[in-house]
Amino acid sequence: MRLDLKLHIKKGSFCLKADTQIQWRSPCIHVIFGESGIGKTHLLRSICGLEKGEGKIHWHHKGKTITWLDSQQKKNIPSHARHVTMMFQDAQLFPHLNVEDNLKFAFKRANANADDWQHCIDSLRLEKLLPLNVDALSGGQAQRVALARAILSKPELLILDEPLASLDWHSKQEVMEYLKRLCDQWQLPVLYVTHDVNEVLALAEDVLLLHAMTNVTTVDSPKALIDVLQSVDHPFHRLGKSSILHIGTPQEAENMNGLIALPLKQQIIYVPKPKKQSKAYTRLCIAANDVSLSLSQPNDSSIVNILKGEVCRIDDLDGHYLIQLDIDGQKLLSEISAYSFERMNIKVGMEIFAQIKGVALSQ
Repeated sequence: MRLDLKLHIKKGSFCLKADTQIQWRSPCIHVIFGESGIGKTHLLRSICGLEKGEGKIHWHHKGKTITWLDSQQKKNIPSHARHVTMMFQDAQLFPHLNVEDNLKFAFKRANANADDWQHCIDSLRLEKLLPLNVDALSGGQAQRVALARAILSKPELLILDEPLASLDWHSKQEVMEYLKRLCDQWQLPVLYVTHDVNEVLALAEDVLLLHAMTNVTTVDSPKALIDVLQSVDHPFHRLGKSSILHIGTPQEAENMNGLIALPLKQQIIYVPKPKKQSKAYTRLCIAANDVSLSLSQPNDSSIVNILKGEVCRIDDLDGHYLIQLDIDGQKLLSEISAYSFERMNIKVGMEIFAQIKGVALSQ
């Protein structure tokens, strides 16, 4: 499965050029990553045929190549004939229909059968939700229903446009668990758009970066994205403002009330024990604004994770500062206000203590 893009999208002062290939070696999730307003949705809508672009789009699927767009040949296959389903941040369920009828709206119009229906209901655990009105659903439940409706339309390609952006943390975790199983269970390639680095690290097989309003860059894997995010000279560094720490084998933490210990080199980070652990966790994603700093080791803080490090770089971000620390040979970022920076008189080479308020486990 491969999508060849050679697109030029221009709207007023906005301009986006994409000349790349998106190849699924097996059904999996490819992520388009970039900040809000950079043009991710314009690119998706052009792929779906909902928005006109100039250039070419070729879709390679099951041994066939279909030209969806060739502006020179004046060829533009309409959206409904591209067999692509796009799901948005807003679930966009029909308010006058209950959950079951929302799903049947897609089911009856697609090449789906009774086995597809039951598989979808079972895999997304929707049986108890079928009789409910959509206004009775939580945000996470609504997105699961929207995802089921998208699957039941039997697309060749599923496109998800920031489907978790409006959800709280718990709902995000809930929906991501289903998304991770989606490709294997339905053998469906997915193109997923987000500006949240945690979603990239949790879901992506491959990553496309949108930046500078004109460029699409292919990154081979989330591991390559880690290098981009940790390079303070790259434009995505300020977007992500996150650190990725590689960890050793998780261990049970004695007398820590359900926490597990994640060893770095000499120091340890504690996190709540996951309810499910299908794979070994290998890295942590830590947002820079979840790391506060102290000149001395706090002894009466409610924060469990306090790590000793050395300041190795300081960047002035107009009103606040991004501090890069060396923690056991790995880089940890902290974002603090200019007031705190000046009050603490932080210098490169200074020993300092990082208080970590939150982490995200990634496999």
